[in-house]
Amino acid sequence: MKKIINNTWMAFVAVLALALSSCAKSDNSEAVQPPVVGQWESTDEEGWLYYEDGETVEIHYIHKDNWLYIWFYDEDGSLIDSEVEEEIYEPGLLNIWSNGMLSLSNSEGEMMCNYVVKGHQILLPEWGDDLKWNFSIEEPKMVIEEQSYYEGVLDSRIIIHYQRK
Repeated sequence: MKKIINNTWMAFVAVLALALSSCAKSDNSEAVQPPVVGQWESTDEEGWLYYEDGETVEIHYIHKDNWLYIWFYDEDGSLIDSEVEEEIYEPGLLNIWSNGMLSLSNSEGEMMCNYVVKGHQILLPEWGDDLKWNFSIEEPKMVIEEQSYYEGVLDSRIIIHYQRK
């Protein structure tokens, strides 16, 4: 089961790297809200993956205190399996600069891209409507809810907790 999640993540990261490798500076960048600017380190995450091998299957996972909890659901929403594994969480590093650029690096890779802050969303113009980051900040912590869409359908939802460095 862990292999399924790792393969899903590797595919997501590969698509992310390819899509963002050609990021170009946008001429219409807006003023940045000061609270998001800075260096952030992830502390844990929780996610939902909605598709596997073309079938609607939900995988819910939580990385917490060096344990990985995973629940697998079928297309009817019935629990079909669960796992608990000891796994050291590898934090990611998110840098958000006031010049409209951000970088994200973690065990799966690195990316650098333009961003725009609107309300409580960090928008990545190169992704259009395919990737949305909703955030909330309670200093010195920030939570980002990442929503990833494929052909207009929600494909994954990940909630990542960050601590200001």
